[in-house]
Amino acid sequence: MPPHRHDHIDNESSLPRIARAAAPTNRTRRQTISDVLDKPAKTKSIVQEGKVSIYQPTQEGLIFPELLQFSSHAEHRQYLKERIVGACRAFSLQGFDYGFADHLTVRDSENPGLYWTNPMAIHFNQVKVSNLICADHQGNVVKGNHAINRAGFVLYAAVHEQHQDIVVMCHAHTVYGTAFAALGKSLVPMSQDTCAFFEDHVVIGDEAGKVAVEVKGDNKVANAFKSLKAAIHQNHGLLTASRHSIDSAAF
Repeated sequence: MPPHRHDHIDNESSLPRIARAAAPTNRTRRQTISDVLDKPAKTKSIVQEGKVSIYQPTQEGLIFPELLQFSSHAEHRQYLKERIVGACRAFSLQGFDYGFADHLTVRDSENPGLYWTNPMAIHFNQVKVSNLICADHQGNVVKGNHAINRAGFVLYAAVHEQHQDIVVMCHAHTVYGTAFAALGKSLVPMSQDTCAFFEDHVVIGDEAGKVAVEVKGDNKVANAFKSLKAAIHQNHGLLTASRHSIDSAAF
């Protein structure tokens, strides 16, 4: 009985000669990927002078998102609180919640030594402007009735205190994110989504999987965010930061 058709393509040697010549070897593939990762192309910025984004229209008079201007610190604070609540609700809708282990913070618009965060043991879908809490870098709640998440305070207070330019931080134990974090690997820029984090994230292997509840002088997470926007804490979860908006960190 003649062999089935698929028996002829079980190995590379059975391919037609022209196909074998065109197909890259594993060695070639590894070299190509290595070249891309180790020697990223130096490209000139395509953002026009005077513009802040490539998407900013050149045609005048069109509606385009711009940085908001506020008449007072109180108005700005209310906006930030509403946005952080919106981010919590969005995380809930996407299933980015794990009991009370996840938390988001935003620096106060008037007092940079304070930050607003979701309250302890309140599900993301129940977070409201009225139950947000405001805390200082020592973990003292200065506004609000709920307790603060101790692990969140140790994590975020160190980052906010060490990096005054960071405005927002988000931390979540997502299903896929936590699973990927267990691998201890960084993201490979193989899609548009992951390219957004190319050379802008880090894998933190120190104290992997450990829940930090004690304040230490040398905070590995805080150190990692010196010039980056995201971190994968091995065997733990995902962390993002933004130096300008809640939307950026939450997205």
